[in-house]
Amino acid sequence: MVYNDGMKRYGILKTFSLIAVAIVLALSVTAQTSSAATPMKKGSRIFTQYESYRMVYRVTDSSKDNPEVACIATYGFQQHIEVPAKIKVKGVKYKVTSIGKNAFRGYSPATSITIGKNVTAIGDNAFKNCNNLELLKCPSRVLTSLGEGALEGCDKLNLIITKTDDVQELFKSAAKAADLSLRVQ
Repeated sequence: MVYNDGMKRYGILKTFSLIAVAIVLALSVTAQTSSAATPMKKGSRIFTQYESYRMVYRVTDSSKDNPEVACIATYGFQQHIEVPAKIKVKGVKYKVTSIGKNAFRGYSPATSITIGKNVTAIGDNAFKNCNNLELLKCPSRVLTSLGEGALEGCDKLNLIITKTDDVQELFKSAAKAADLSLRVQ
């Protein structure tokens, strides 16, 4: 009898131990998912600091699976600007999918700008009057829209480097509209 009682007690303790472990694991998984980084609300502004310039982004999609932002402004004195493919803020990775209207308008320190590979749209007047801009690199294969006046007043711009024929055509059309003679390759 003692043997059976001991086995019963052992079985009950073992069962309670397994239940306790399961509860602890469930609580820790719940805590991890609830503390996971959450994208900022749509329309929120994000400020990032680089070497000697700042960029401002606006959240355009706040879904957890695919948060996105638009680059809407830059400040500072950097000659070589890079609009990244992604930014990471407070543990959330946002794809940079567009450059907003007037984003770089009149930004005279820039001599070259590289556009991230996830950019699908560039807004009206995005680079207007960037009077020292000489080189624009666009490795994006997904760019489908280039706003009106995007290259107006970029009189020193002499070379635009792209990856696809479709993107080249967008820039050739914008250069023609801005009355610029430059190479697009």
